[in-house]
Amino acid sequence: MKFRLPELKDKEIIKLYIEEHYSHNEKSLSASNKLTSMNFEDWVNKIHNNACVPDKEWGKSLTYLAFDDTDNLIGLLSVRYDLPKEKIMEFGHIGYGVRPSERRKGYATQMLKYALKECEKYGLNKVIVGCYKENKGSAKTIIKNNGKLIKEKNILLNINDCWKINLVDQLYEIKI
Repeated sequence: MKFRLPELKDKEIIKLYIEEHYSHNEKSLSASNKLTSMNFEDWVNKIHNNACVPDKEWGKSLTYLAFDDTDNLIGLLSVRYDLPKEKIMEFGHIGYGVRPSERRKGYATQMLKYALKECEKYGLNKVIVGCYKENKGSAKTIIKNNGKLIKEKNILLNINDCWKINLVDQLYEIKI
């Protein structure tokens, strides 16, 4: 898979991505960072700015487009590596969404694995990832990436599971 920040030239492929979700009666897009509630050009600028300049509410983050090896847009990946502490358990460090026609092909597992490497690059040693209780596919993806269920919570009449993934399983002390 290939990952990159969105560009203005991506408007049409992202429009088709959104339409596919809506045609499957999905009302929101995971990891989209408010894509459907903003002007596209403003959204692209926001994504690029958030990579370097912290958003007042969300801190610094990366929102990637995820492509397969033939350059088809598979999904969106959000890496919230500078998320304020009070939002970590509510939203998690990582969000991902795969277009309906590409689900159950292992893409989400690859996306989460990539996001974990990005989090490690930014100095995190553990991350929190959430998913809706009924989203068994996402739970399996998290488990495949060494996620451990730590909490179940009710948010807006939905039950969400919170998972922790340790990026550093063991710390070794080196004696000289």
